[in-house]
Amino acid sequence: MAINLNHDAQRLLGAYQQISDLTPAQEQQLQALTEGDKQVCRADLEKILDAGCLAKAHDLIKCDHRHDDAVFKTAFVGRPKVVKENVQIQRPNRTVVGGGRRDPYYAKMELNPNSAMEVLVSGSKFEPNVDRPRPRLMKIVARTEAKDGQPTDQDWANLDKLIKESRVAKLAWNPAGEVPTRDLDIHWVGAKTASIETKDINEPEFDFGSSIVNFSYRKDGVELSRANAVDPENIQRTTTYMQLGNTNQPDLTRPVGAPRDQPVNDQTPPETWDKKIGVEIRAKNLPRGAWVSTPNVGAELDVNLRLGSRWLMEAGASGTVTLLGKALATEVKKDDVYFNGSHSGITGVPVPENYNISQVLGQSVTKRFGRVQTDTQQANINVQSLYFAQHAGITVAGAQLSHMSDRAFSAETVGIEATKRPIKDAEQNGLAIDLKLTPEFFGLENGASVKGFTVDVGYRDAAGEWQPALHQDSHELYKAGPKGCGREAEFTVNFAEFPQARQLAHPVEIIVRDNNNIPVARVQIPLDKVDWA
Repeated sequence: MAINLNHDAQRLLGAYQQISDLTPAQEQQLQALTEGDKQVCRADLEKILDAGCLAKAHDLIKCDHRHDDAVFKTAFVGRPKVVKENVQIQRPNRTVVGGGRRDPYYAKMELNPNSAMEVLVSGSKFEPNVDRPRPRLMKIVARTEAKDGQPTDQDWANLDKLIKESRVAKLAWNPAGEVPTRDLDIHWVGAKTASIETKDINEPEFDFGSSIVNFSYRKDGVELSRANAVDPENIQRTTTYMQLGNTNQPDLTRPVGAPRDQPVNDQTPPETWDKKIGVEIRAKNLPRGAWVSTPNVGAELDVNLRLGSRWLMEAGASGTVTLLGKALATEVKKDDVYFNGSHSGITGVPVPENYNISQVLGQSVTKRFGRVQTDTQQANINVQSLYFAQHAGITVAGAQLSHMSDRAFSAETVGIEATKRPIKDAEQNGLAIDLKLTPEFFGLENGASVKGFTVDVGYRDAAGEWQPALHQDSHELYKAGPKGCGREAEFTVNFAEFPQARQLAHPVEIIVRDNNNIPVARVQIPLDKVDWA
């Protein structure tokens, strides 16, 4: 079910998400507000948003509603048109050769009479590799008081100030970075101009099916309105021109015959932000010494598939993510001019009882997404990469924490001190392994935490049963603090018979469980790698 927001709430949410992502708790509260098809107003939305970010969002959009409905709003007229033009050159000897390609994008707009600036952005191309995507800047339409329509130095100065006051840089992304106003793509129009048709050549942000969004601003930087145009007319055009002199360039003033147009389908899928896909795995009751290969623990695993808001951003796009047969569906409204994107969701995923943890981590989340049938795409994402993304920045015994972080103890192992000593007994063949975990056992970077992590130490006897080590404080799992061990942790593993211990392939194991009680790392310590104390 789509989130049903009124105009003011859409505007506020769009500004808020430029500053901060919604937390899972906020997303759930927002979903709950729309139960029964209730339309959420701005006051309802404000109650669930963080106060600090909310204040910044209000400042960003300058919520002055006195003028929103008092003027005609800038609107697109008809369908925009995407044309991919293949240019051919006819030489004097009548041979025809290729002359490159142009990518015009045509759009007509009826302008708000009170607007001083119109900002056109792509509704399909967004800033890459970021958590909070911004649409790509296309063009700025600005007004001038000059009768000849040519901007004066004062016009340029006013526009530069208006761009800063309206905070266009906060809303739209320019691949060229911070550039002077005069280097942007500016279309100047007269003070009384009522309508325009834009035509952009060689614009890389346009593909077949690309949509555009318009922001309209008053001269004091207050946003008046937004509008979007989706589902453009897509045309593959072939045009032949005479050769320009002795060059290999086309003479665009001398076409040969009429252009040949062919309608085509949108085949460019929407962009996705896969950081918004999450898989939660929590173990309820695992036996001591359990590892990812321990069989038949499916009944002890609670698995949730989560989809955060703004996985999809293109207006009209929809998609599903599926894990072990359970699917989550989401969509973006066709009139999503505030880039609220797709809504969030969460669903429980049943796990077969005979599964082990490794089998769950080895599954794939299938994502299927598109705006129309011809641009729909499907791809898979491995569950282990999604699950361990939450543990980025954590190292265990000197190695990055990742799926099947299974290591043998060696001189390069960090944070573990191991010695062995004989045990006084009648047979004189007893052996003890003393282990010390130092604060370096866990490594933390970029704000990572191991709060809730536990460490289990022991060995498996000849029957495969787990025999826990003696901990200096108790026989329970050692609990790590947010910053790691915090203090040294000491364990003792006793073997009553040394020959029996030698027969075990890996007699001592250090198993780390994360804050979801899932085994995530193991260090195995063979006896021949441990020196006498």
